Amino acid sequence: MHGLMFVEFRRYVIATHGERVWTSARGRLQAPPRSYLTGRVYPDAEFKALLQATATLLARDPLALQEEFGVFLAPELARFFAPQIDPSWDALDLMEHVEDIIHSSVRRTLPGATPPRFRVTRSGPDVLRLEYESSRQMCGIARGIARGVGIHFGQPLEVSETHCRRRGESKCEFLIRPAAPSAGPVPNA
Repeated sequence: MHGLMFVEFRRYVIATHGERVWTSARGRLQAPPRSYLTGRVYPDAEFKALLQATATLLARDPLALQEEFGVFLAPELARFFAPQIDPSWDALDLMEHVEDIIHSSVRRTLPGATPPRFRVTRSGPDVLRLEYESSRQMCGIARGIARGVGIHFGQPLEVSETHCRRRGESKCEFLIRPAAPSAGPVPNA
């Protein structure tokens, strides 16, 4: 897994739950402590173990923790890959091009990195169908990234899961669309 994921997961855990939780989660691994670097690839199992240890320490569902991490991660990914992002894009445009600009760049520049594959199609002007393909089965992070991209762009997105391998289905798939405007306070009659 790309070192950026480790670096950002550490930053997420410390920012949201404190240094003690990170140190405790890291201490539960069967590997010696190390510093993570963005330009390296680390074992998938190590990331999964860190995520699971953190979820256990916080008494949280690992899938919910993945999603929260994805929301946290989205602005950093947008900053990190800013040179490849067309400034005229909105949140849906960025999600439509994640595979083309981000994942392909990672595969090209970091040998051994295996980011998930996103197959994205427009089902309408404001609806994306995103198929997530990865043996890691961390679709919660993908869902969180989509939500985080919407927040980052000031365009909240609704992300609904239509299929999931965790439920025994053949693929993970999401529908992504602009979130319905929230109903504000009811005016006095």
